[in-house]
Amino acid sequence: MNWVLYPEVLSIMIAVLALVGVLGLAFIYGVHHRLAWAQLPAAARDAELATRVMQRETDLLDKEQRLERLDEQIRDREAKLLERDQLEAEAAYWKSQIEAVKAEYAGLDALRTEIEEVRESYRQEMESLADAERQAREAKGEWEDARTRVVEAERRLAEVAGEADRLRETHQELAETEARLTTTKAKHKDVLTALEVGQDRLSRAEREVESLHARQQNLLVELRSHEERLETVKAELDGLAPARQELTVVRESLHSAEEDLKDKRESLSRLTSDEAWLHAQIARLRGELDEAAAKDYEGDAAESLADLLVPPSCLGCTDNDGHIAVLPGQQPAERELDALQRVREHLEESGLVFDERVINAFHTSLKAAVISPLTVLAGVSGTGKSQLPRFYADAMGMHFLKIPVQPRWDGPQDLFGFYNYIEKRYKATDLARALVHLDNYNWPDQAERFHDRVLLVLLDEMNLARVEYYFSEFLSRLEGRPLDREAGTSDIRRPAEIEIDISRKARSRGVYAGQNVLFVGTMNEDESTLSLSEKVLDRANVLRFPKPKELRSDLPTTGERLKAAGYLPRRRWTEEWTRRIGDMDNAALDRATETVSAINAIMDEIGRPFGHRMGQAILYYVANYPSQPDRTDEPELINNALADQIELRLLPRLRGVGVDENRNSLYQLAGKARSLGDEALGNAIDNAVQRSHDTGLFAWRGFTRE
Repeated sequence: MNWVLYPEVLSIMIAVLALVGVLGLAFIYGVHHRLAWAQLPAAARDAELATRVMQRETDLLDKEQRLERLDEQIRDREAKLLERDQLEAEAAYWKSQIEAVKAEYAGLDALRTEIEEVRESYRQEMESLADAERQAREAKGEWEDARTRVVEAERRLAEVAGEADRLRETHQELAETEARLTTTKAKHKDVLTALEVGQDRLSRAEREVESLHARQQNLLVELRSHEERLETVKAELDGLAPARQELTVVRESLHSAEEDLKDKRESLSRLTSDEAWLHAQIARLRGELDEAAAKDYEGDAAESLADLLVPPSCLGCTDNDGHIAVLPGQQPAERELDALQRVREHLEESGLVFDERVINAFHTSLKAAVISPLTVLAGVSGTGKSQLPRFYADAMGMHFLKIPVQPRWDGPQDLFGFYNYIEKRYKATDLARALVHLDNYNWPDQAERFHDRVLLVLLDEMNLARVEYYFSEFLSRLEGRPLDREAGTSDIRRPAEIEIDISRKARSRGVYAGQNVLFVGTMNEDESTLSLSEKVLDRANVLRFPKPKELRSDLPTTGERLKAAGYLPRRRWTEEWTRRIGDMDNAALDRATETVSAINAIMDEIGRPFGHRMGQAILYYVANYPSQPDRTDEPELINNALADQIELRLLPRLRGVGVDENRNSLYQLAGKARSLGDEALGNAIDNAVQRSHDTGLFAWRGFTRE
């Protein structure tokens, strides 16, 4: 075999032989080492073993040091997670700043519109100025023509006056001649004839002189008129001087606004780039977080929800063993009107006086929560807005939860809590705990003791923060919740459920807020608060509390005598007291529907018509207005309910409409309120129109019923 032709085979054989040699040497060395170890004396072997033990201890010490380094790495990882939370908070802040700048940038459209209006006004003023100058030139031309005619008339008048003088001289000569003719008539008959002709010429000349005098007077009057018109035009030209100055100021402000717009665009560009960088950082941190969670998180889902599963104090009181002791048994069976009467007496006993129509409106708004899930109490601070829901709940037998809204709220987690990735636990709020313990569909074990209860939630000073940020999504879900009698399947409930994020590793859990959870919000209206958006107004009944006519000196107290003895059963509220639109008498429903259509026609003239949802909400309110079971179709009650909806649903939507162009329609709306028997509401609308004279915009502040 030619080995030169197969170098690869030769290399393999050499490598195999070398490996066999190495293995043989290792075997020989091992056998020799074992024989040498066996031949060593015991002392030498002990010394060798001691050396190996010391080596092992050294290795253990190295491992402990490695463990310490690992602990430091874990602490660094936790610090990085904390830094990630801070960066996410900072990112949320910058995101809100970006949204604010975007909103401000969107608001620049109004500035552009104003600038265009100023430009159009400037163009119109310049056209008016040109017209005025043209009229001045025409008036000056007419004045010159009139002066020319006056000069001509004066010249002709002088000629006539000269001719008159000559005629007078002729008349004198004729008189002398007539004197001579008296003696010589017979002889001078021809001279007499000439005298008669001269007298005729003199009469015609005198009449022409009178005509010229009259024409002169007319020309003088016309001249004075043109002079007055010229003075008026000069005054108008002088009056346009401030307009020219104002236009100069407007040009300067326009230039300043354009520069400001340019700066804002540059700021927006910088913020956009910052936003992109923050999104990249968030994505990176989330990746690290997911990786850390996949490696480090082995927590139990039940343990992570321990805080959420604690019963809230608003559903009862804590007994000596630390357990939540539910309220006593059910409130005895009673009629709706009897319960409302107890509410009125409880308020009066506590020193709070509200008109019966106000209490009925508040009660009916809560019953209509299935389609209008929010009741808003707005107006002057210190008028009992926060106390009305609390005392109402006490007298009705409802559980009550007050949530003070904070100005920094910017998301749903402020209402429901959040999952803390450092502690690996869900940090729950009282509202989240209450919803869990009232949801017998998704949390049956927790809701076993509480599912038959009714909870009234108060968002106190809800407009300190922007409502759309922390409540808008939940409000939309509340609007889509079905009636309790129709909520049996998960597919029907799912659109109304909110998701609770347990962790990144475990699945989220749904929570359903049924008809037994009612929401009320209070809002003061001053420079520190925000107004409600159209989305919130469309889903709310707004009761306004204006300045009281008389200030009270005594403080309200908490009356105990008329509190409910037990809790209000959920079924009594949702099925016995709550009615659907179809439960109304046909004639009453037709009359109410016709009135709603007529009101919508007026709203359309104002430019604020409403759709099916608003119309259904109004009819649902009418169907649930408190009445005797056999008097639900009483015209007076239906009229009161319809007038309430003009006040609670429609007038808040007219904020900012122009009064001058909609005055007749606003008066028609006031007339519609009077046709429903609510003279006080009609007068209040008229007063609101008159108060809007200075600003030109309609503003509804409510009124005090007596």
